[in-house]
Amino acid sequence: MTALPAKLRHPSIRLRITLAVTAAMTVAFAAIGLYVYDHTSRSLDHARVEALTARLNDTGSVVRGAKDADRVRELDFADRDNTFVQVVDARGGVLADSGELDGAEVLPRRLIDRASPQPANLTRVLERDDPPVVLRMQRLQLDDREVVVIVGASTGSDARALQALRRGLSIGAAIAIALIAGIGYLAVALALRPVERIRREAAAITTRSSLQRLPVPHSRDELSHLAETLNAMLSRLDAGLQRERQLTADASHELRTPLALLKMELEVALAEATSTLGRKSAQEQVEHLLETIRSSEIEVDRLIQLAESLLLLARADQGELQIMRSDVDIRTLLRDLATRFAARASQDGRTITIDSPDLTISADPIRLTQALSNLVDNALRHGQGAITVRAQLRPPGELVINVRDEGPGIDPAFATHAFDRFTRAESSRTSAGAGLGLSIAQAIAAAHDGDVRIATTPDHGSSVELRLGVALDHSQ
Repeated sequence: MTALPAKLRHPSIRLRITLAVTAAMTVAFAAIGLYVYDHTSRSLDHARVEALTARLNDTGSVVRGAKDADRVRELDFADRDNTFVQVVDARGGVLADSGELDGAEVLPRRLIDRASPQPANLTRVLERDDPPVVLRMQRLQLDDREVVVIVGASTGSDARALQALRRGLSIGAAIAIALIAGIGYLAVALALRPVERIRREAAAITTRSSLQRLPVPHSRDELSHLAETLNAMLSRLDAGLQRERQLTADASHELRTPLALLKMELEVALAEATSTLGRKSAQEQVEHLLETIRSSEIEVDRLIQLAESLLLLARADQGELQIMRSDVDIRTLLRDLATRFAARASQDGRTITIDSPDLTISADPIRLTQALSNLVDNALRHGQGAITVRAQLRPPGELVINVRDEGPGIDPAFATHAFDRFTRAESSRTSAGAGLGLSIAQAIAAAHDGDVRIATTPDHGSSVELRLGVALDHSQ
């Protein structure tokens, strides 16, 4: 079997729409044509019956006026309104008729015997000639005998009219369907022209031309809404692409420094070991090597921490940051957090105070500790004075943990993009941080159906709130 052409196996949208419209209009025209034909046929039948009934009544009146059969024979019935008349006696003999019948019997004796005194009681179509005729009859009582009045009409003119109607409906429907199909095809082609323009523009967009946008039709219809939606999607994708590019650049920059320091430490140690070989004691060489290893270990730890932070943020972006919920005693968690940073705060002459009610929530203790550690680390690194970590439960079921210090506060201009990755205030550019602490805290809070907010004013200290939408298991 010959395979169908590709255009027929996979028709275009305009062809499918045109075929669907054509099929629908064909069904509609067929239904309308059948209705018109049936209605016209019924109307013609009704008009024919009405004409025969009127002729039967008139003829019956004339026959009754004659009173006997002899006078009936003298009557002359002319054709009228395409109807004919015949009067027969009970035995079927013709007493009078219209001129076109020439005394020929219209009905056999067995049918004449069925005639009733009630007018218009019988309608029959007799295949006497081509075309058939429609007859009606009535039995009348004269003075000397019973007679049967028969009136009839040929269906030829009605058949010709119906045939002409069928021909006209068929030709008209065919022409109308052809016109509708052509107009529909052109209309769909014009309607889809913006789609083709959008397709060409979309095919031309690459990662190097990500700022390019699709043309939006001025029609303000579904296509314009689609183009606007696609442009919004392209803007989001472009923003994500820019973030990925910036993340790659920032990560490369952050990785370059510890790697360069690590390489320098190793090169210096190797050069010094080579130059002092035989001039320094083995103990001195070992101590210098250990110092180099310790310094390198610090840089390696920094690289590991940076890699783990980037991995966490990547999983958060993909919605794969796993949260292992369990019962967490907030007061105990915050006390452990303060103990962890106590020695570091003491070196700077600062204190960490915990203020928390005795409550237990359902959360991930490891991730929650990681987020709060970043906030406390930022307060120690960039803030001043005492640090207060306060937890409180706010309705409806929201836990707010506030980390506040007594430093100069966060610049409002910086606060607007403080959660961007690798973002640090100008005053902290030389610090060891990578600028990922707030981003990580925000990702962990989002995984707990919460967020992180900066509520601070200059010269009044920094205040960062970690809000968690967690389920409260019990409180005391």
